[in-house]
Amino acid sequence: MKFTRRSFIKQISAAGAAALS
Repeated sequence: MKFTRRSFIKQISAAGAAALS
């Protein structure tokens, strides 16, 4: 399984959005 920066940022953004909402 490749772990790219893009997918990492996507997960961080999703987690951040969930934390803010």
